[in-house]
Amino acid sequence: MGSQEDKSPGSYDATQDALSHGRILRQWAMAGFMRGLAGTRTELLPQGGLSMPSEAFRERAEASLRADGSDGEERSAREAYAAEVEELLLDAQRNAVERHWLLARIGVAVDILLSLAAILVFGELSALHGVFEPVTLGFLGLVGTSFIMLSFAAKRVVVLSREVFLAKPEEYPLPWEPARTDS
Repeated sequence: MGSQEDKSPGSYDATQDALSHGRILRQWAMAGFMRGLAGTRTELLPQGGLSMPSEAFRERAEASLRADGSDGEERSAREAYAAEVEELLLDAQRNAVERHWLLARIGVAVDILLSLAAILVFGELSALHGVFEPVTLGFLGLVGTSFIMLSFAAKRVVVLSREVFLAKPEEYPLPWEPARTDS
């Protein structure tokens, strides 16, 4: 993941790699607003066992270090790298969860305000033009279209949740392992 190829052995960029591995966490956190706005009130966690990115990275690093034949300073550098990336991913997970729920609450508040505004506008349009006039029906069509678009946004949040909470160890390359080309 990181740009380790041009560095000497034992010189690993844990911060950059953790940022790269935490990209999906940041996307999921930002999707909290759409989750709240779309009215998704239930939990979006996948059914079955969960595997967070830090846990998947730790499994990958432990397996690699067990199979690793390095020793001395190189071994210490690899262990320090793995511990630092795992700690940074744990922090990223905590921050992502907090941000996701904050944005979800803001999305719910905006959803309620928009719903109230739509009811008021529909009532005003009905009073001014009548219920079955083109302006009122056009407004109802726009509201219906927005519901459909929000359902697509909610599906994106579900997909992101699966990517975040079903992390696989093989998704986390380690800089001392040979680059894989089987994608």
